[in-house]
Amino acid sequence: MKRVMAALLAFSMMLAPVSVSSEGSSPRTEEVKQLKLSKDDKMILGVCGGLGEYFGIDSDWFRVGFVAAVLLGGAGVGGYLVLWFFMR
Repeated sequence: MKRVMAALLAFSMMLAPVSVSSEGSSPRTEEVKQLKLSKDDKMILGVCGGLGEYFGIDSDWFRVGFVAAVLLGGAGVGGYLVLWFFMR
């Protein structure tokens, strides 16, 4: 149960909006990145593709991570569904 709670806490921390400033703009003008499902890079629901777009990483790394989490205790399924719920 502690592992599941730790995994859910880690996933919820990834949902926090991150502000990045655009090149050549003033510090007051900031673009806020949103964590959302991918419409182009999806295999099941688009969660891994959305994470890949958000963090600028290949989505296959997130897919491998979720499969590893499923094989190491099943927290990957719950985490995937929680992310899907908050990303839609």
